[in-house]
Amino acid sequence: MEGTTPKRLKIEWFQTLQDEIDIAFLGSSHIYRQIDPAAFDQSLAAAGHSMRSFNFGVPGMRLPETHHMVQRILAMEPRQLQWLILEAGAFRTDMDLENDLSDRQVYWHDPATTTLLLRAIAQDATPLLDRGRLGWRHLEHAAWKMGNLGRGPKAMGALFFPHPVSFHGQPGLGQNGNGFLPLNAQKNEPNFRRRRQEFLQDQAGYMAARRALKSVGDGGPPP
Repeated sequence: MEGTTPKRLKIEWFQTLQDEIDIAFLGSSHIYRQIDPAAFDQSLAAAGHSMRSFNFGVPGMRLPETHHMVQRILAMEPRQLQWLILEAGAFRTDMDLENDLSDRQVYWHDPATTTLLLRAIAQDATPLLDRGRLGWRHLEHAAWKMGNLGRGPKAMGALFFPHPVSFHGQPGLGQNGNGFLPLNAQKNEPNFRRRRQEFLQDQAGYMAARRALKSVGDGGPPP
């Protein structure tokens, strides 16, 4: 298995199912937490359409990463796949500094995606120096990707201590193995409880911040 991040896990799992899937959903946690393939397929069946869907959603996924994932899926040439449904959003070129050179962030910096990012940065209206710094960061990630930098320990482990691929019980695949994981399924995890407690302790502050935001258009608060 290439890795244990949700995206890689789903790619590996999809390889075993690729000729059985008709529809794939891709996007951030908005997809991961809200699109239940079991319910979706059941609704289609009730309307007379026998199809099977899969949720490729991954928390924090933006369009550049989605682009890479789409290319991976299409490269497999799945015979049954008819629809790719992508979460709409801006083609953001920024990256969170705390994730720099992480496995996941390096993983999607293939040449095609990096080229799209550099073109978007070149057309941006931000100062030239800022664009140069951001472009350099993407190029650094692409270099790590193409040079397989930082992959030595994992490669050695796979070579000398191979283990069979097991998808059983992997949380990233969801409760039914279709990629969907509702938020309440993780309500007992320490990180979820901590963040929930932070919200409850300052719920009034969060609501005030929401009311202070202005949406583009009528100037009212965003939904």
